[in-house]
Amino acid sequence: MRSLLAYSDATVRPQDDLFRFTNATFLTEATIPADQDAVGVWHEVHGRVRHDLENIIAAIGVGHRRGTPEQLVGDFYASFVDLPRIAAKGDALLHELVVDAAAFSDLTGLSARFGMLLRHQLDSILRFCVVSDPNEPTSYLPRFSPGGIGLPNRDYYTDPAHQELRAAYRRHMLQLLTLVALPDADVIAERAYNLETELAALHESVSDARRVESEAGRRRLWRIKRWMPSLDWDAMLGELGLAGSADPYLLVPNENYLKAVAALLTTERLADWRAWMIWRVVEGLADYAPAPIANAHWEFIDHWYAGLDVPQPRKRRALSYLEHFLAEAMGQLYTQLRYPTQTAVHIERLVAEIASEYSTTIANAHWLTPATRKRALHKLAWLGARLGAPKSWHDYSTLLIEPDDLLGNALRATSHLTETAVNRLFANDSVDQWQIPPHVVNSYYDLSKNQIVFPAAFLQPPFFDPELDDAANYGAIGAIIAHEMSHAFDDRGSHFDGEGHLAEWWLPEDRERYAEIVERFSAQLSAIGLNGHLVVDEAIADLGGLLVSYRAWRRTITENEPEPIEGLSAKQRFFISYAGIWRILMRPEESSARKANDPHPPAQVRCNQIVRNFDPFFAAFGVVPSDKMWLPPRERITLW
Repeated sequence: MRSLLAYSDATVRPQDDLFRFTNATFLTEATIPADQDAVGVWHEVHGRVRHDLENIIAAIGVGHRRGTPEQLVGDFYASFVDLPRIAAKGDALLHELVVDAAAFSDLTGLSARFGMLLRHQLDSILRFCVVSDPNEPTSYLPRFSPGGIGLPNRDYYTDPAHQELRAAYRRHMLQLLTLVALPDADVIAERAYNLETELAALHESVSDARRVESEAGRRRLWRIKRWMPSLDWDAMLGELGLAGSADPYLLVPNENYLKAVAALLTTERLADWRAWMIWRVVEGLADYAPAPIANAHWEFIDHWYAGLDVPQPRKRRALSYLEHFLAEAMGQLYTQLRYPTQTAVHIERLVAEIASEYSTTIANAHWLTPATRKRALHKLAWLGARLGAPKSWHDYSTLLIEPDDLLGNALRATSHLTETAVNRLFANDSVDQWQIPPHVVNSYYDLSKNQIVFPAAFLQPPFFDPELDDAANYGAIGAIIAHEMSHAFDDRGSHFDGEGHLAEWWLPEDRERYAEIVERFSAQLSAIGLNGHLVVDEAIADLGGLLVSYRAWRRTITENEPEPIEGLSAKQRFFISYAGIWRILMRPEESSARKANDPHPPAQVRCNQIVRNFDPFFAAFGVVPSDKMWLPPRERITLW
């Protein structure tokens, strides 16, 4: 049986630092592999899944019946790792695509090229996806959000802290354009970077961009055309397969960006846009080019964003592209190997117990008005759970994958993904579609479907361990399940009702009380060095998830308190199990990038600062005012 104290350090008191008490040995003895940005629980499980997938692929080979998961996965993998064959094909196709991307003489031609980028899922002036209609969640709408920049967000183009990265990015642009043997590579790089900088200035901040799209984001095409008369929407949508619709609704979460970027779309600036277009194609397709180009791209990404000493192995990169291009084919093969029935039954019980506890918790929520409590309970009754794997699998029968055509495979696969998304707009045949496949170690709450989703790969130790008792499992996977459920009832969830419609079901006084609690929590997080407004939503979900999972677990104890294990009471095992799922050691570069961009707090905060706001933690470990984990009761945040 797995020990919850495997990485603990007896010289650290949980009353002073629960995170280090649980994980200190790991934090001091672990080393980060040269080709990784971090090591920890999530990487451990991801590595286990990756090992399973590698074994699956190794057993597949090539030569399978066309259209089967085995053929698609096996042939794409072969095309990615066969370096001699990639070198023999050369970069003629990439050159052809670059030349075509720049072969426009007017704004209509430029607009069509924007659509071409979107069709192949490259970064365009806008980013395109298909999402549920906020007003009718059984239908879908095209969503267009700000795009066009190569660095993570607008601050990277101006913040002095990122000056060194900006310089490296500009050198990288020149290097790739030179490797592709483009004439005037230095001029192209300069023009492209300058235009990116202008586009970045029109983007929102990271925290502002997280706000929920309101009804104002749902606009008729004719209105958007008025905002952007210089963009030929018909030409762009035609490339996406969306031409011909009379006057469709589009979701545009940042109207100001659309209005502002129109000023950059002028005939006088076509040369700048050609340079920008060339860079977007080269950068977006570099990974499928011969080794010198692909390696240069990977070295920049891995070193400057993740701080890796050496690039990741090519075989590992192949897996990441398989996960994107052929997600459900991979997932189908994985779940056949790694999702036992007993796991499904156990997880379904946990979900039911936690949902039941939410009913009690919502009914007693001190900040909700009686009318809003009733609406929240209605939403809870409709909340669904997708666990393990989809009930039906995606049809890849129209997708051609060859074992000797990497770039062609990538172009056809991205077009297939875009075509699949567009088809969703015209036929409601994707009700069981998941945003992440079964072999990805992650979970999420779908606002428009009012559903939590937990893929099979997530439901394994240490998140869920059938050999451990309920205290450990409720402290780990239970807290994460409750975390995802909590998003149904937070500020973002308040804009969507039980059926997933965009509808305000909070009253003004509910929103006012919630905002006051969140602002206090944001200030608490800012006081420990975080961007409180960026991370507070996820921190609130962590706190709510821990609380509800704890209460759900305690309700399962109908007789005597469980016996101690490893000298730990059941209540202590709950918290130590929770602390254990945040075990991670990270490179400084990755830590810095996450702190600037990730809406989730750092791991140590997700452990220590969350339990410091939860009264049962103090009782479980006898925490007193002289201990470092102590937080005065008046300063503790209580939402549920």
